[in-house]
Amino acid sequence: MFLRILFKSTLHRPASLVWSLLTLTACSALVALFVTAGLGIQKRITGEFNRLGSNALIAPYPPEASPLDTAVRQADWTALKAVAGRFKVQLVELRLRVGVVEGLPVGFVTADCGKLAALTPYWRINGRRPERPGGCLVGAQIARRLHLETGGTVHVSWHAAGTPRVLRVTGILHSGDSDENRIFMSAFTGHPPSVRRPDASPPGHYTYGLLSVPGGLSGIQSFSAAVRGQHLPFRVDPLRQVLYGEQTVLEKTYLLFTLALFAVLALTLLGLTAAVISRTLERSREISLMRAVGAERKSVAVFLLSEAGLKGAGGGLLGFVSGSWLALLAGRIVFHGGFPPRFEALAASFGLSVAVSLFAGFAGMRRALRENPSVLLRSE
Repeated sequence: MFLRILFKSTLHRPASLVWSLLTLTACSALVALFVTAGLGIQKRITGEFNRLGSNALIAPYPPEASPLDTAVRQADWTALKAVAGRFKVQLVELRLRVGVVEGLPVGFVTADCGKLAALTPYWRINGRRPERPGGCLVGAQIARRLHLETGGTVHVSWHAAGTPRVLRVTGILHSGDSDENRIFMSAFTGHPPSVRRPDASPPGHYTYGLLSVPGGLSGIQSFSAAVRGQHLPFRVDPLRQVLYGEQTVLEKTYLLFTLALFAVLALTLLGLTAAVISRTLERSREISLMRAVGAERKSVAVFLLSEAGLKGAGGGLLGFVSGSWLALLAGRIVFHGGFPPRFEALAASFGLSVAVSLFAGFAGMRRALRENPSVLLRSE
């Protein structure tokens, strides 16, 4: 009985119902659009920063040990790569060694060229990366000091290595950081013969790695905790510049969406409250008759708030559908790929629509219950 009366009362004045639904639908549609687009943009920005390259370094631990005396077993790196695989972390292992070029000590780094290229796409290279042993990529600062150019040669001597080796310069590296003071090769050449354990790094080498960890700083912290949990002798250090840039972009995006959302909610609340109070004044005689025949104030309040909640639920569902479509369209136009509907957007649009409608209904309810029914009926 109550639900039938509620639906009949809600549909009694179609113009007022349509206006309320349109207002609530527009509000919840924008809420759904902002939430869906915000989450989609976060995912895309994080993905773009991950494609920019590494966001963390990994090095042998403890840090107080001399780098050239720290021999990390290959088994430890194998275990580390297994942990990285579970966290979907991109890892490239780098080996640093000091060589002598024209009497100047220079750091030489060897790595898997393909993996290194994937984690350093921001490098600007005049020429190309080395693709096979015998080639090298020279940092810009070293190239200026040694007057090296693409196509030239580098004569490098390893300590106690005997005859110097000749490397061909395939490119000049511009990175804007300490890598410009190093020379990168696809493989070390001229290793001196030595007796060492088969699972240890070659003597005189310092092994470290570049990481691209999904999830930003929280992902790096989780990965670091997993490495410590496996008792592996490594420390993980985030590259703060990359993480700060990602965090700054996301914070500004969220701030923009939050301000726009508050503006939409404020305007909707003001407009809907005014409409509900006007509608309540029109229904003063109806509400007075309900109270005159014995309806308690509590019952009238529940009835009026139920009407408001019903309108809010309808507007929230219609707004979610409309907002999801707008987010899909905006994503295709701006990012060339739509943002799919999100459960978070449904919860936000539906919840806020009902909340706004109940708030406006509460204002109208207080206005209605403030009147004396006997006075209103006598005036009629």
